[in-house]
Amino acid sequence: MSHKYVRAAAVAVFALAIVGAVPATHAEGYIGLDGSSINVDSSVEDDINPRGLRLRLGLRLNELFDIEAHVGGGRDGTTTAFEKFSTTYYGVYLKGYLPVGRRSALFFLAGGAGVEFTQNLDTGKFSDDRNGLSYGIGLETQLSKYVDLSADFIQYTLSDDQFSDASAVNLGVKLYF
Repeated sequence: MSHKYVRAAAVAVFALAIVGAVPATHAEGYIGLDGSSINVDSSVEDDINPRGLRLRLGLRLNELFDIEAHVGGGRDGTTTAFEKFSTTYYGVYLKGYLPVGRRSALFFLAGGAGVEFTQNLDTGKFSDDRNGLSYGIGLETQLSKYVDLSADFIQYTLSDDQFSDASAVNLGVKLYF
């Protein structure tokens, strides 16, 4: 089994463990599905911009805080330096809300994330992994009691080598259960 699937499974198990640890009177879970535009700064090419999807699993702790897990990725087949380029990522975050009006809220999140970059060249397939602090900001608007519209910017990695930065802009829906 590939190490990226093992890590994704570990994030899911961690999120489920958190769900089980919170008293039922405060638990309100949700799942989100987002379209992602990932930006990867590269020393080989100006920017690489994989497009993809992100799955979010979350647990509402109270009116101001959630715990949220992300798993996602994207692929770019139009780069000049690589035949194919893909990015996968996962993370676990504490998410805080700042209400804006009656149906919307700004949110800030911080936690840990891991990112894997994979390049396909004529000579083979190469991968590079990173992990560390991740943070972001976004806006959610309640469409109904069980559905929110969500948009955010997430900074996944910062380092000083071939792929120095990975971030994403995401837009999607969040369904409460």
